[in-house]
Amino acid sequence: MSDKFTELAKDFYVTSQILPEDIEAAHALGITLIISNRPDNEEEGQPANSELEEKASELGIKFATIPVDRKGITLDHIDEFRNLTDDYEGSILAFCRSGTRSTTLRAYALANKGPDTVSEILVEAADAGYNLYPIAPGLEAVIPERRRVKRTKPKK
Repeated sequence: MSDKFTELAKDFYVTSQILPEDIEAAHALGITLIISNRPDNEEEGQPANSELEEKASELGIKFATIPVDRKGITLDHIDEFRNLTDDYEGSILAFCRSGTRSTTLRAYALANKGPDTVSEILVEAADAGYNLYPIAPGLEAVIPERRRVKRTKPKK
């Protein structure tokens, strides 16, 4: 496995900005879907998503973009990510500038889908070196109502 890719879960990896040669390493690892969570031109010298998509296509890897900018993750991002990843049969690599946005987007998608608990999601990220504990309330907020535990005040 490439030292650059961090395994969050079986068949799901995150990483920082990739270059065309990293796509070859992803291919060797068996990655069949790459998701860019980075907008084009976010940083000087960053390869364009179209350039990366072209290289991925040459190797038979599906490439998708769900750019998350400084405004943050939206429900549309979560829906798009879930549409790509739910029940996907194959290995996925998601990337952004540092891997944190991709990890965070996965966390929101998992919370929204269930049945993982927020604590399970936070542990998955922490085990991979990402501290998402500050967004725990946001993860709780995207859990569909039908899965929320009704909290009642204790009787006095």
